[in-house]
Amino acid sequence: MDMKKRDLITMFLCVPGAGLFALGTGMCMTMLWGMLVPGVAVGFAGIVLLLCLIPLCRGIKE
Repeated sequence: MDMKKRDLITMFLCVPGAGLFALGTGMCMTMLWGMLVPGVAVGFAGIVLLLCLIPLCRGIKE
């Protein structure tokens, strides 16, 4: 399998970003345990990681 450096970086940004976003969103929705603030923080970290993918994916298409 021929994996380029950019593909590897994309994979390492996408997987944790999506995971953190899903985890953070899930914690925001569980108000029962009072995890709203940590949920927002983790969700925001996931959003930031996923936003880092935008310039990387634009570079792949060009």
